[in-house]
Amino acid sequence: AHYASACRAQDLVGTRVDTALGLPWVDGGITYDHWHMVGVTAYLSGLWLAASQALAQMAEALGDVARARACRASWQRGRESFERLLWTEGY
Repeated sequence: AHYASACRAQDLVGTRVDTALGLPWVDGGITYDHWHMVGVTAYLSGLWLAASQALAQMAEALGDVARARACRASWQRGRESFERLLWTEGY
């Protein structure tokens, strides 16, 4: 049940992913306190990358090869964009 829920959550957020960047796009409040963020943000992108890694590990453990492969590809594409666009060595 938990794995299925994690897959549904990834699929839902995945509908908001900018395919060229591999990172989710937001256009409003994204947290419990409704921080107003627009575009590709480090906050949500970091969560997306961590969740992609975790779901890949779950998929591998459960033998879902296709999901694991998709999660790893999503993580790789997103990580490259995150480092290029959102990471600074000072912060």
